[in-house]
Amino acid sequence: MQAQGRRERWVVGGVDQAALTVCWDGELLNGDAYRARMAALAAERICTWLMDEGAGFDSQTPNQGFVRLRPADIAVLVPGRREAQAMRRALRARALPSVYLSDRESVFDSQEALDMLRWLQAVAQPGDLGLVRAAWASSTWALSLPELQRMAQDDALLDERCELMRSLQHIWRSQGVLPMWRQTLHRLGLPQRWLAQLGGERRLSNVLHLAELMQQASQDALAVPGEAGLIRWLTQHVLEARAGRSQAEDQIVRLESDADLVKIVTIHQSKGLEYPLVLMPFAGHFRPFKSRGSKRCSAPCRTVLTSNGT
Repeated sequence: MQAQGRRERWVVGGVDQAALTVCWDGELLNGDAYRARMAALAAERICTWLMDEGAGFDSQTPNQGFVRLRPADIAVLVPGRREAQAMRRALRARALPSVYLSDRESVFDSQEALDMLRWLQAVAQPGDLGLVRAAWASSTWALSLPELQRMAQDDALLDERCELMRSLQHIWRSQGVLPMWRQTLHRLGLPQRWLAQLGGERRLSNVLHLAELMQQASQDALAVPGEAGLIRWLTQHVLEARAGRSQAEDQIVRLESDADLVKIVTIHQSKGLEYPLVLMPFAGHFRPFKSRGSKRCSAPCRTVLTSNGT
């Protein structure tokens, strides 16, 4: 079957670009260095295109004409999870959000889940200063170093934090764990702070989803009895997720705005070249065959490949 291609032309600065571009880097690197190098090169190329007002698609029709390139037009095809993580790190370092469409990680395998566990432990025992300090120092709440230092030195401020924990404990016991989390978000002004940050929408979605899962679990008093039971339940799920033993569909979060991000997807899960602009920064990646008497090669070919799907 012959590919139909796309009608629009991929142009940069008003100049037509080739349907297929191959870039070579002949330096021999180990696996980690190779992934970091190729991810950085691809991320830099994406940044250059997105900052160029002349980079986009020309439909050659009077009604539409030229349309500037958007992050949603770009897909990065990767062999597997390690390459996807390297690519996301490289994009994040350049303030470019992305979504890994092949991501099947549980929400329990997130930093938010670990930090929410610390928070639950402190709310359950607000008189334990060690637990309170650990909870406030969690990265999810994003307190600055001066704030944390002030809390370590100012007993009055620490007392205020403990009193807040006691107030939240009362809400947890009287109304449930979900209202307690809502009050936490409201009193600390976290949604507004997170949504102003890169990746903040994902963080807020993770916290809200985890809070709902905790509420559902806590409604089964026999399986999850009281505060201690919920803490054990969350601890177990976090440990299982980190060990790769938790893949329930209701534990995976998707965002509506994922469609507006640079897409990262594994090659075997991509449905052909369905995206306007495709990069394959790890096209030279391979799994070396190791037979008896042979040495394993750890120097794959260095290739960055881009295509506009035509």
